[in-house]
Amino acid sequence: HRNILGMGRAGSQLMKGSGVKQDRAYGISLAVMAAGEGHASSCFRLGHSFAHGKNGLPINRSQATYWLKKGLSDDCRYKTASNSRKVGKSRLLLQTLQSNSDSNSDSVSDSDSEAVSIINLSHG
Repeated sequence: HRNILGMGRAGSQLMKGSGVKQDRAYGISLAVMAAGEGHASSCFRLGHSFAHGKNGLPINRSQATYWLKKGLSDDCRYKTASNSRKVGKSRLLLQTLQSNSDSNSDSVSDSDSEAVSIINLSHG
């Protein structure tokens, strides 16, 4: 049994280089695994990273939208007290992404595996 909360925290620490040597690729991999298992903070971090092109990820509105929606959904069963301040920012960002989207934009990803393949391509 994996420790989802620990995986999410480790991913965040590795992306930031907080207390450990920074390793964004490994940190993102851990965040994707944790987010896929329902870790809301990891979903929010991935959503914001894709929206702003941070942590070595490309700007990708459809991936940002996917992860933000997942983080705000009932699919995420691992929520912490710190999520309350992230929820407002994530909702605002999601509204901005959706209002800026047009009919020519990519459709929102419907699977974690597509997100993982995009992340692997960006670090491959």
